[in-house]
Amino acid sequence: MHIVSTGGPLLEALADDGFATHQVKMERSPSMRDFRAIREMNALIRRLRPDVVIAGSPKASLLAMITARLNRVPARVYVVWGVRSEAGSRVGVQIARAGERATIASASHVVAVSRSVRSTLIASNLVSADRTVDLVANGSTAGIDLDRFRPAASPAPRTRIGFVGRVTADKGVTELAEALEMLVGEGRKLELVVAGPIEDSEGREAIARMRRAGLSEVTVSPYVLDPRPILESVGLLCLPSYREGLPNVVLEAFAMGVPVVASSVTGVTDLVRDGVTGRTVAPRSAAALARGIAAALDDPARTTTMARAAREFAAEAFSAEVVFDAWAAYVDALK
Repeated sequence: MHIVSTGGPLLEALADDGFATHQVKMERSPSMRDFRAIREMNALIRRLRPDVVIAGSPKASLLAMITARLNRVPARVYVVWGVRSEAGSRVGVQIARAGERATIASASHVVAVSRSVRSTLIASNLVSADRTVDLVANGSTAGIDLDRFRPAASPAPRTRIGFVGRVTADKGVTELAEALEMLVGEGRKLELVVAGPIEDSEGREAIARMRRAGLSEVTVSPYVLDPRPILESVGLLCLPSYREGLPNVVLEAFAMGVPVVASSVTGVTDLVRDGVTGRTVAPRSAAALARGIAAALDDPARTTTMARAAREFAAEAFSAEVVFDAWAAYVDALK
């Protein structure tokens, strides 16, 4: 097996573990660099001559599926980690839809990472009526290792709120900053832990607002390979995204017994069942997010009950063993 990525700490860690890794520099947004990336991807596929190519994330999948099709790779699997055209400017959405259509057209197989992603692909007419969108097991590409992700020996303070992910507009960080301002304005003493790369001007401004909000403490960390120390340190995880695929951080929080408040968007609703495994709030609404956080803080008994139910749900539906076995069977059937 060969692993291709734009590079970074995770690819380096995989190389250290003995995997065959290859770096092809790619950018999330359309760029002149894409022409060089597609040449490099094409050269790599011609050299490796794989029987199966599996790709996820919009840009990497577009380049990989096109070059794999040009090189007549028999099985070309596009794993849809999320529908990027669900959020963005009008022009951005049009560009994203064109990219998604081209990727799907170049793939021999399309796999949605969650049921709601599959539904969105079909409802958005991104796949033709005669095209099958597969779902492996209950979704996910890795599941959750319940031996690694376990509840902490002693719970963190309930008022220490965490955000783990890319610090960017479509992760809802502007709404999170505004919601925290509202809650502090009510006289609440809150702390905040943010873990993830700051990717755009909205992200930078959101962090600045969080620092000015009057929180007792604000801790900001870059991308981390192991989120467990972050999740152990917080009493509540917030994910106010505009779109998701099947958020790993929510599964990780479930497994560690960390309560979750998240927006009711594609990908999240597969995991966070409002009032059962966590709380969902309307997306793009700071007021709704503030109410959801307040409800979680003000009813600790119910919040704890939901967190326990969430761990049970993760163990039943998304254990790593179940997901790995299902993916192994799926790939074997392609050969």
